[in-house]
Amino acid sequence: SCLKMPLGLSQPNTMTNPREKKEKKKHVVVVVLGDIGRSPRMQYHTLSLLEHGHFVTLIGYVGERLIPALEKPPSDDGAPSHTENEHSSAFSEAAEKKYHKNLRVLRMKPHMPPKRNNIMGRLLYYPLRLTSLLYCLFYTLWKELQDKTIISSPVDVVLVQNPPSVPTLLLVYLYCVWEGSWRRKRPRFVIDWHNLGYTMFESPTQQSSFLRTIILNSIQIVAKSYERILAPMADAHLTVTHAMEVWLGEHFNVHGTNVRVLYDKPPLLFRPTTIDEEHELFQRLDLEGENEQMRGWLDHHNDDDVHGDQSSKETLFTQCTIRKNERIIQRRQNRPALLISSTSWTPDEDFSVLLDALERLHTLIMNESKSTPTTSFPNILVVVTGKGPQKEYFLPLLHKFNEEHQRIKIITLWLEASDYP
Repeated sequence: SCLKMPLGLSQPNTMTNPREKKEKKKHVVVVVLGDIGRSPRMQYHTLSLLEHGHFVTLIGYVGERLIPALEKPPSDDGAPSHTENEHSSAFSEAAEKKYHKNLRVLRMKPHMPPKRNNIMGRLLYYPLRLTSLLYCLFYTLWKELQDKTIISSPVDVVLVQNPPSVPTLLLVYLYCVWEGSWRRKRPRFVIDWHNLGYTMFESPTQQSSFLRTIILNSIQIVAKSYERILAPMADAHLTVTHAMEVWLGEHFNVHGTNVRVLYDKPPLLFRPTTIDEEHELFQRLDLEGENEQMRGWLDHHNDDDVHGDQSSKETLFTQCTIRKNERIIQRRQNRPALLISSTSWTPDEDFSVLLDALERLHTLIMNESKSTPTTSFPNILVVVTGKGPQKEYFLPLLHKFNEEHQRIKIITLWLEASDYP
């Protein structure tokens, strides 16, 4: 219901008959210039719109799987879905109930030119990358979206994730103007502000050369001007925080009733995890197998330990004991503390801040252990989820950190949507 006013979707009147309600259905195009599977907020927007009876076309890159509620269930076409596996059974019933006949997914695969670190390499990379994005998005909006086979309704709203803003905001705005010029009803252009697009471009460092500093600063200035010009052209705006709403009003001249704060909230599919699900998940992830040093945190080396009529199986966090044909799962007493940090590994997220904090924490733990040996401070496992451009840069730093710190370990994982019950 929080999406209705910004998107221009009227509240259904309970006094109208079913035929009138059906005529009020809107066609919303959700655009993500990135991997749709890695944009949960836009997927939840899609799910909410479908549950309110609207048609949705979801546009984005090929890549990770969607949340189970949006995946097409096997019963729809008689063939097993590529997203169904033994670990998503908790969501299969919910997925069957969703409105897949009202959903169309269009996935793009833009060309990725090789990215080089020298100046000339970057000067060539950005134009080639921009050309590829322009072609993919133009073809999808003006060609694939015009196919009325699945959804025959004209487009009423285009909801765009920002960032990235280049070239998404410009092309979507032009598409809305083009649609309005020949259909006499322009679709509403709505921006969902996750962040600021110009901040995604690399910033110069103290080690950058004079020429590199000028080029990188110029790119950011142009990107910010582009974003500032296009932002007021949108019909409505959604922001993730009140601070973002205030900033847009002060710097991008975006304010008034067409700007709404829409906080991230977990959908109904999220619930407390049962101990059985925890044990199954940790067994499948095999976290101790990712780092040999973490195997020392186990009482057993993750093999079946048999004592008479009793056998047990351990993970870092859980223990399964089979005693007289009875299966008992419980959390390990000396399990480590689990710290999860999500990141998109982009320049605007300074991951070194977390490394510095963990470094200080490890020092405090070691000093506490020396001063009060009887105090048992747990080991800490830091799980960093997500994918992004700077991940490869930080992986050697994480490996070095693990070698130098005994009580804190850091691993990287990509978790499927079904791993978050």
